[in-house]
Amino acid sequence: MKNNICVKILIIFTVMLNGMTAAADLPVADFFAVPTSGWDVYYKPEFISVSTGEISSYLWDFGDDSTSTELAPNHKYAHPGIYTVTLTVSGPGGLDTLKREDYITVKDFSKYPYPTYIIQESTITVWDSLLDAIQASQLEGPNPNDLAWWGSSYVDRIKHGGGGRILFGFSNDTIYVDHHRDFFGDNLIIDGQDKNIHFYYNGPDPCTQTEGQDALIRIHGNDNIFRNVNFDRFPEGIHLRGGQRNLIENVTVNIICEDAITMNGGGNKVIDCIIKDCSFDYSEDKTIMVNSGISIGAMVISGCYSYNGTQPIRMTGTGLLVVRNCEFTGSINNGPRFGGKTNLVIFENNYSHGTKSGLRLSDGVSAIIRNNMIKNCTQYGIRTQNTDDVVARVENNIITGNTNGVYFLDNKVQMDLGGGFLNIHRHSLLSGPGSMTVPSVGSNTLKGNFPYDLINQTSDTVKAEHNFWDHTTVEEVLANDVSGIVDVDPLGEGELTGFNENLLEEVPEEFLLFQNYPNPFNATTTVRYWLPEQTHLKIEIFNIQGQSVRVLINQKQPEGLGQINWDGRGESDVPLSSGIYYIRLISFQGRIKNPPSSIATKALLMK
Repeated sequence: MKNNICVKILIIFTVMLNGMTAAADLPVADFFAVPTSGWDVYYKPEFISVSTGEISSYLWDFGDDSTSTELAPNHKYAHPGIYTVTLTVSGPGGLDTLKREDYITVKDFSKYPYPTYIIQESTITVWDSLLDAIQASQLEGPNPNDLAWWGSSYVDRIKHGGGGRILFGFSNDTIYVDHHRDFFGDNLIIDGQDKNIHFYYNGPDPCTQTEGQDALIRIHGNDNIFRNVNFDRFPEGIHLRGGQRNLIENVTVNIICEDAITMNGGGNKVIDCIIKDCSFDYSEDKTIMVNSGISIGAMVISGCYSYNGTQPIRMTGTGLLVVRNCEFTGSINNGPRFGGKTNLVIFENNYSHGTKSGLRLSDGVSAIIRNNMIKNCTQYGIRTQNTDDVVARVENNIITGNTNGVYFLDNKVQMDLGGGFLNIHRHSLLSGPGSMTVPSVGSNTLKGNFPYDLINQTSDTVKAEHNFWDHTTVEEVLANDVSGIVDVDPLGEGELTGFNENLLEEVPEEFLLFQNYPNPFNATTTVRYWLPEQTHLKIEIFNIQGQSVRVLINQKQPEGLGQINWDGRGESDVPLSSGIYYIRLISFQGRIKNPPSSIATKALLMK
C-alpha cells in the first residue's frame, strides 16, 4: 500500500471570486451518504455534497456533536446509534439547510451474531473449509424483497449463508489459491488486520485464461467486508457479484491479468458499496470495473492508487459513481473512463499525472468534474470519446502540461468550463428535480498544455468563462490557448493564480499556512494550509491585542491540502470590527522532525 498516496493527491478547492457573476445564485443544499448503515468497528460513511448555486462554505452536522466544513467528508462514528445528518451551505446569495432525519444507522459490533474463525496455517484446505462452514450455516432461499438481485441465471444458485469473521493466527505468510471461491451470503468479514497476509495464485497460467475465470473470491450478498490483505497474479481479483453495503478496504494488488475488482459484474446488481484505500500495481485490462448498476444506490471509490492500469476505472451500465481522493499514474495508464447512459459520475479531488489520458468520458454519461489536478498526460488531459450526449461540468481543476488539455472530439457533447447552464442528470438517489440546471463556476487553471489548453472540434460553442489561462485577455486566449468555437472571459493574474502555480511544484515536506484569500476581505475569506502528514491541527484567530477571538479548527486533520472559511465573526457568531487579525496554525503531533510550533499570517477585515 502506498503510504504517501494522500500526500500526492492535491485537493484543489472551490473559490468564488467577487464579481464573477452579475447576481449571486441562491445556494441549495443536497447530499447523500454511502452507505447509510454498518458495524461501528468498520463503518466510516462517505458524505458527498451535490449542492448547487454559488457556495462559499459548507457546514456538516453528523448528529453526534461532530461537524465538518469539508465539501465531501467521511466520518467515523464513535458509538452505535441512529443519527440525523444536516448540511448547511452558504454563499453571497444566502444559505440553505437540508436535514435528513434518522439517516445513519451505526450497528453495535459487540452484538455481531456470528462466530469468529482464526486460520492458524496457510493452506488452501483451511481456507476452503472455513468458507464452506460459513456458507452452510443458516441457509435460506433468496429474499424476493431484497433490493439487490442477481438475474435469472443465478436464482437457483443463490443461498444466503450465515455470516462469520475470518482472522489470521500467523503473520507475513502466503496462502496459495488455485481456484476461485463463491460466497453466497451476508455479513462475511475477512480481515487481515496488520498481519501482512498475502494470497498468491498458483493455478493455471493466469494470463491465458478466458475472461471471468478464477477470481480470488466472488461475493454475492450484503454487508460483506474484505480488508487488509495483499494478493498477487490472479486471472481476476475480487468480484462483488451482487448485494449492498459491501466494503473492500486497504487491499494491495500486484499484477492482475483481467480485472482486479469488479462491481456489478455479469449483469448482477451492486449498490451502496465502497472500494477504499486500495493500491494497484499493473492490470492487463481493467483495474476496477463498474457495470450493470441500478439507479437506487451509489458506489464510491476513495483514496485508491493505480499504477499502470490499462483502464484504472471503467464504468458502463447505469448508476451513480463517486471517485475521489485517488491517484492515477504510469505511462501505460489510459486514465479513468466513464460511460453509460443515465450514469452520473462525480470525479473530485483526484490526481492524474504521467498517464496517457487524465480522464475520458463517453456514451451518454453525465459528470461533475471538480477540484482535480490533471498534469503531464501524453495524449489528453480530459477527452470525450465515442460520445452520445455526454454532459459535464468542469470546475476548479488544474489542467496543465498535457498534450492537448481539454479535448472535445464529437458532436452531442455538452461540456461547460464556466459561465454556462447544463442539465446534469440527477440520479434518483438525490432529492430535487430530474436535472441540475445551474451555472458552472469555472475557476479552472488551464496552462501549459500543448498545442492548446482547450480544443473544440464540435460545431457547438463551448462555454469556458472565469478560468485562468496562459494569457489574460480575451483576444490573446482565443489566439493562443484555444482552438474551435469557445466563449472565454479569462480571469487575470491575481493572487489565486500564484497560489495555483505553487501547487505545481514538488510536494512540500513542511507545514504551510498560505495567505488567506481574498485579503483584505469584507464578508468571507478562505484560509488554506498544507499538512505533510495527519496531525491534530488548531487554526485560531487573534486580534491585534493578542486575544483569541475564534477557533476555526481544533481536531485531527488528514495529510494534504486543506481549507476552511472564516466569515469575519468571533465566538458565539459575534461580528468583529474592522481591523488587522492574525491567523495562527499549530500542529500538536507528527512524524516530521522539529515541526514548527506555530505559523501565522495577517488578515485585514474591512467593513
